[in-house]
Amino acid sequence: MLVFCFFFGYSLSSHAYRIYNKRLMTVEESIHVIFYETNHAEKEYQRNLAEEDEQITTLKNLENCPKK
Repeated sequence: MLVFCFFFGYSLSSHAYRIYNKRLMTVEESIHVIFYETNHAEKEYQRNLAEEDEQITTLKNLENCPKK
């Protein structure tokens, strides 16, 4: 059965991986793990850059508004 978990660390008592099972909300140990790496961190970084650019653009637009 395929279950998507998150890498949590290494077992202290064996050569197993500690993984967090989101469905069961438990930390389990297993040696039968396949890692699928994602670029989640890269996507988060790009999203933060886009938000910063939007904030800078908004500030520039506010500076160019005529003052009352």
